[in-house]
Amino acid sequence: MNPVALVPLLSCWAAGVLLATAGRRYAARRFAGADLSFRHVLGAQLAGTALNRLVPAGGGLVTAHLALLRRRTTDGPHLGAALGGYAAGGALAHLMLTTASLGLLVTGVVTIPTHAPTLPVLPWAWLGLAVGALGLVAAVLVRRHPGVLSRTADGVRAAWRIVRSRRGAVLRLAAYQVGTALLAAAALSAALWATGTTLPLLTVLALYLLTSTLAAALPAPAGTGPLEAGLITALTLVGVAFVPAAAAVVLFRLVTHWLPVPLGLVVGAAALRRRSLPLLTAGPAPVTA
Repeated sequence: MNPVALVPLLSCWAAGVLLATAGRRYAARRFAGADLSFRHVLGAQLAGTALNRLVPAGGGLVTAHLALLRRRTTDGPHLGAALGGYAAGGALAHLMLTTASLGLLVTGVVTIPTHAPTLPVLPWAWLGLAVGALGLVAAVLVRRHPGVLSRTADGVRAAWRIVRSRRGAVLRLAAYQVGTALLAAAALSAALWATGTTLPLLTVLALYLLTSTLAAALPAPAGTGPLEAGLITALTLVGVAFVPAAAAVVLFRLVTHWLPVPLGLVVGAAALRRRSLPLLTAGPAPVTA
């Protein structure tokens, strides 16, 4: 392993965390009128990232930032708009980046050998089971609390009106998240370099973005499992041997996926002791995307 390559790998991870923190802080200020300190938002980002290892669909980050916003925002629609605006920016960023990645493949800038093995089939049966279970839970909750659906719908509509009135802020949040994704792709490229493999950055970018988009559709906390398998498969598709591909992906995920966990646990424990950042405060939000 090339230890020098750990410097850009760690740098990309740190820059990605800081950029994501800046985006969350901007969303809180622009949509909820909450002027949060960068230090507190960074603490919520780290603690939420640690919680994400247990909760699928980014629920850990949503919980951490929701708890932080609840201390500064009592208006439910504006609180929901802060979370929904960031999610809308993320959806736009994913759409832009996925389209660009497909464009790289279609135009031949990134090529896949014709003899490469086929991609693994998604476990549609498990996905259907997960969706059905979530639907059943939602139906039970609505039946036991008939008014919750109308109140939630009213809150979502109010939050959406706020988000729609600040379209420029959504575009800026998309730019934040595009930058975060590009830094993650650069970190994967550095991990490949560290394990003795060199690929064009555009190739790594296209493979990472497409694989992460597919992995996000699976009900796994922070894509654990599907993302690693998908990245290894994608790298082998472009000619990287299995062992170097697996080594690079393991190193990449150790730094960007597991390194934040102890940091987040320390930050969360310290915040709970001080009671200045109640990261585990419960309570429903109008928008939880």
